[in-house]
Amino acid sequence: MTSTGAPRGQYAKGAAKREEILQVALEVVGRVGTGGATVREIAAAAGISPTGLMHHFGSKDELFAAVLEARDRGDGSVLVAEAAAGEAVPLDRVQDALRSMLAHNVDVAGLIELYVTVLGEAIRPDHAAHEYATGRYVLVRREMAAMLRSAQAAGDLRADLDTDVAGALLVAALDGLQQMWLYDRSLDMAEHVDALLESWRA
Repeated sequence: MTSTGAPRGQYAKGAAKREEILQVALEVVGRVGTGGATVREIAAAAGISPTGLMHHFGSKDELFAAVLEARDRGDGSVLVAEAAAGEAVPLDRVQDALRSMLAHNVDVAGLIELYVTVLGEAIRPDHAAHEYATGRYVLVRREMAAMLRSAQAAGDLRADLDTDVAGALLVAALDGLQQMWLYDRSLDMAEHVDALLESWRA
C-alpha cells in the first residue's frame, strides 16, 4: 500500500500558516503593544478568523509566548556565535552589539511591552510561557557570560571578573532598563549599559 503523503502535506501547510501568523503578530505587537494586539486584530491581519488563529495557538498566552520565541530566533548575532566558539572579542564590539539590540527594541516598543508583561505573568508554573521564560533566562545568562569572557580574553575586561555573575547582572540590567524605558522614553538605555560595562574594563 502506498502512502498519499497527505498528512505530511497538511502538517507542512499548518506549520507554514503558523509561521505566517507569528510574523504578522510580531508586526502588530511591535506596532501597537499588548493592549492593542487583540486576537481579533492579529487574526484579521493574518487573513483568518479568530477561531482559525486559536486552532494554531490554543490561547492568547500561547500565541504571545510563541511570538517572543520567534522574536528571539530573529535576534541571532554573529558576535554571540563567535563568543560561544571561544574567540576573543573586543569590548567595543560587545558594546556595539548591545547598543544595536537596544536601538532595534526601541523601534518595536510593543515587543518590549510584550516581553516585560509576559515574563512577569509567566512566573506561574502553569502559564503558557513559563517554560519559555525559564529556558530563556538560562540561555541569555550563558550568552552574556560568553560575550564577557570573550572581551576578557581580548584583554579588555578585568581578569578577576567573574563572568558568570557579571553575565547575570548584565541580563538584569538590560531587562530592568527596558522596563524603566516603558515608563520614561527619555531614558538612554545604551548609556547605562555602557557605564556598567566600562566599570568592568581592565
